[in-house]
Amino acid sequence: MKLSYLFLLTLSTLLLGYFSQGIFLSPTGGAVSSFHDYVTFTAQAERGRPSGQGSVVLTLPFPARSCTFTGSWITDNDQFNQRGSCHGAKGTFTGYADATQQYVINNPDLFQWNGLSQGSLNPSEQRHEGYSFWMETCNTEYYRPGHVPKYGATGTLDGFGTNTLAFVWNYFDEYARPAVDFSFVLDCQLQPSS
Repeated sequence: MKLSYLFLLTLSTLLLGYFSQGIFLSPTGGAVSSFHDYVTFTAQAERGRPSGQGSVVLTLPFPARSCTFTGSWITDNDQFNQRGSCHGAKGTFTGYADATQQYVINNPDLFQWNGLSQGSLNPSEQRHEGYSFWMETCNTEYYRPGHVPKYGATGTLDGFGTNTLAFVWNYFDEYARPAVDFSFVLDCQLQPSS
């Protein structure tokens, strides 16, 4: 009797190991790892100009295959002592990126997006293809009929297939010019070298 239980335990362990290998192997047969990190950066205009650009580079232990992310952003106009002008606007986002596609769903919160003299708006969330982050800053034409995005910070997540990911951003605002503080929670699937 003891021998049959020992045999069943051994057999079940072997079968569990055999069928579990698919969980740990990618379709191409290489082991897949995941990587989790928290990334923050500020997108803002260059001194004396309405535009700016930059990047933040993250080094990974193995090449990145894909990433999902969630995060938030908040505008900061305190650096120019214009505290009332587009200061403290907030939003959240979620998205996905890999070597062939990326998108972000941006959800701005309730705020006086059209300016301090206008009522507060709570814009609906929007999906933006080809970007990993996208937000609009305040302006007097924000979310009016026929509104075309004019001011804000946008960017992509670049470097899939390599050991580095870059958050590459562009900024443009000739109205209020708030800095935009982004916070990302990043979950990536990695492809370890064989």
